[in-house]
Amino acid sequence: YQHLMASTQVQIYLLKKNADILGAIQINHENKVYRISDVSILPEYRKQGYAQYLLSETIHQLSPKQKDIILDVESRNEFVLAWYL
Repeated sequence: YQHLMASTQVQIYLLKKNADILGAIQINHENKVYRISDVSILPEYRKQGYAQYLLSETIHQLSPKQKDIILDVESRNEFVLAWYL
């Protein structure tokens, strides 16, 4: 879990295993809300629990900050909707 980019509103974190990048997640900070979007795992690492780990770890890191957390999902992305539900 490596921080890649910082700004006052957008943060991107990489999920790495050794030197390999497995995926990334984007967090947008808007007023009193953290909006999680763009949870991405490379195809060769999918269905191995990495997205669940990345999302869980992100929520764990954000929770103590006592702000609302929103997960953004495109309504037409059936694969991702099925995974979240």
